[in-house]
Amino acid sequence: VGDAVLADLGFAAPHGRAARDRARLVLPTSPESFERALRQQLRGSSLLLDANASVRRGTVRALGDALLRLAAFLGDHPDEVEGVVVDPLAVLVGGRVELREVCVRVSDAFERALAGGS
Repeated sequence: VGDAVLADLGFAAPHGRAARDRARLVLPTSPESFERALRQQLRGSSLLLDANASVRRGTVRALGDALLRLAAFLGDHPDEVEGVVVDPLAVLVGGRVELREVCVRVSDAFERALAGGS
């Protein structure tokens, strides 16, 4: 669907991985829909979404911003990039978000372009 990107979110801690606690959603989406999807799909969402409304909004905004930037990157390079894995994306105390490790899976578009240009 155009520039839509599937995001598969889960907890990187060993317990979260073992529990397979995951949320899948399509981006872009509104902050309200994003938060609703996390609450409905992640059993451990209370660990991520602070009870304090302003902190929760900040966390949702920071997560959404990071994921939308990744989605925009994918949208800008649809032929060259097959996918992006962020493992982990860390949510810090206070709601800040850090992408700690990112793996970009590229297609063979560069090889095809070089072969076609010879």
